[in-house]
Amino acid sequence: MRVQKQEEKSNEFKSNLPACHLDAQGLESLLSRLEREGEINWQAVLARGCNPLGRKKKTEQEEEEEVTVSSREELFAVLDEWGQPDRMSLTVEVVNRGALSFVLKNCYPAAGSLVVHGLYREWAEPLHEELLSFFNSIRVSGRGILYSKMGFSVVHSFVPLALAFVVVTGLEILLVPYEYRSGEALGWLTAFSILLTLRVAYSFSDYFITKILRRFPFWEWQG
Repeated sequence: MRVQKQEEKSNEFKSNLPACHLDAQGLESLLSRLEREGEINWQAVLARGCNPLGRKKKTEQEEEEEVTVSSREELFAVLDEWGQPDRMSLTVEVVNRGALSFVLKNCYPAAGSLVVHGLYREWAEPLHEELLSFFNSIRVSGRGILYSKMGFSVVHSFVPLALAFVVVTGLEILLVPYEYRSGEALGWLTAFSILLTLRVAYSFSDYFITKILRRFPFWEWQG
């Protein structure tokens, strides 16, 4: 579902982008379309090795790699070499008209966004709608539910908490004698169980998010 934000009489238009798959033909078509707007200056930023959970890497070997390119040859060379970037952004300045940018990323929080800002609303608004239509045409059917607020809440919180509760409760029944579970130690045992459940749920949450981002990325590059 798209979320469009714009203030009345504003020349800036913003939208969330859907989960999508982008291929070489589509990217070529997009760049060619933007070149028809007139004289343009653009650059793309590609990144890989991003932590899927959005956390900083601990060692230099784990640092993400980021490359900035400003020609089609460089852009497609990097895409061919990498296969699937974790993040791609494209920023375009159209001389005497305005600018636009879009971002697609698979690292947490996986999402896509589009911004078009123009000197004139009559230019910015139609271009924003056209670009949004392009991304909607390459959307991955059904994947938007996974990255919606409700879908993310289920993966991030509900399922991990439910599984952690079952695991911790089962271990408690198997390992803790009944007299401790029903005696004076019940309060301490309950507090410990709650803390352990939250910690186990945290680990489950990390595991599910990582697996989903790898198996069902928000955006896919098909070279």
